[in-house]
Amino acid sequence: SSTQDCANKFAVAREIYGFPFTQPFPDLERVRCLVIVGANPAVFSEDGVSFRELPVPGGTFAAVFHPTDASIIYLATQVYGMFKSTDAGVTWQTCNGTIEPWSNYAGYTIDVRGLVLNPAQPAQLFATTNGNGIYRSDDGAQSWTKVLDTTEPATCIVLVPGTPTRVYACTGGIAMSEDMGQTWTKLNEGLDSLLAYSLRHDAVSDTLLLAMGTGLFKRGANDDRWQLLDADCSMSTHGVALMEEDGQRYVLTGAGHGVQRHGL
Repeated sequence: SSTQDCANKFAVAREIYGFPFTQPFPDLERVRCLVIVGANPAVFSEDGVSFRELPVPGGTFAAVFHPTDASIIYLATQVYGMFKSTDAGVTWQTCNGTIEPWSNYAGYTIDVRGLVLNPAQPAQLFATTNGNGIYRSDDGAQSWTKVLDTTEPATCIVLVPGTPTRVYACTGGIAMSEDMGQTWTKLNEGLDSLLAYSLRHDAVSDTLLLAMGTGLFKRGANDDRWQLLDADCSMSTHGVALMEEDGQRYVLTGAGHGVQRHGL
């Protein structure tokens, strides 16, 4: 086994499985469609045995699957925007609508960093971009409407179904919308930085968990401020995951060159 993430995957395996070289792998005999995304080319398997590179250039940041139709998949890429497959990943088409490339550090690109689908209305998606705001589609990515106009990087995005449905985006801290993007409110009280890396919603406790450049924060649905769970002074905290062991629930975060576990 090898690593391209400063050995973080080994640290995660040691924390979860007790041995650094134990790596999770899907049950390929039961997998119909497997997409692996990351900075390297995305790869795809139709039979769980052989893999091929997807014809999707540009560095893939996110993959979103339709909740009831396994043939529909969306990808967000760093250079060419969004792609959609309607045949379980065999073929792909761009689905940027009228979104035009904009100037950034890599030239003129459609740099999409986050993508989320509304499970209650699967044709509705939100996309966050690096420097060109946040977009919403109501027709399965055929067309897009800008719902937040900002030049700040917008990275992670989370949709929480309910009444009302809440949408949270990492841009200049955390912005929240309760009307599907028509209006936004900043939720930065208690944060000591606006550099957000990863956001996760814990449905059990209705709590947001936020990985920042200065540590791990949490905010309950009825809270008016973020609370610092743990500060990592050596390096930024990246990534948030949830796990349960022996009836105890935990949040895992990647920090520095390792992984930290916190009880919930």
